[in-house]
This record gives sequence, structure tokens and C-alpha cells, in this order.
Amino acid sequence: MSRQQVQQVMGSPLLDDPFDASVWDYVYRLKTAEGEVIRKRVTLNFDNNQLAGIEKSGNIDASERASDKGAPASGAAIQPGEVVSPDQGGGY
Repeated sequence: MSRQQVQQVMGSPLLDDPFDASVWDYVYRLKTAEGEVIRKRVTLNFDNNQLAGIEKSGNIDASERASDKGAPASGAAIQPGEVVSPDQGGGY
């Protein structure tokens, strides 16, 4: 995939590496009501504007709900404590 294709799928990277433009970082952090901090990170590496590698930390795999074709595509699908960005829609 090209950088443009990745950006269309993932959005703009949260962190720009000032020392290495070939690395894009996407970071997710959530503090639950119980005080647990959930951290996830995806680092994409590019070579000549083509995606060359993916590194991940945290549980990045899709949840059952996300892969459930019967789940509603609205705010009703959002669970307590979840963070939804404006570009995800969700009926807001």
C-alpha cells in the first residue's frame, strides 16, 4: 500500500517522527472507570512510499463486536468506556 492509501484507511498518524519520515505511529490510550489504563500502538514503516512493515503493541486484534456483521452501525454499538473519533461517524 502507498502512504496515501494507508492514510485513507487509518487517517493521519498521531505522531510524526521528526528524525525518520518513513515511520508513522498511531497511539490509543484509554483510562477505564476502574482506573485501568489500556494502551495500544501501531507503528507503520515505509520504504519508497510503500508500506514495508507493521509493528504493534497491545491487543490490536478486532473485537468480536467489531467483526460481528449483525452489530448496528450507530452509536448503539458503542460500549461504555469506548472512545470514538469524529471521523468514525457512529450517528453523532
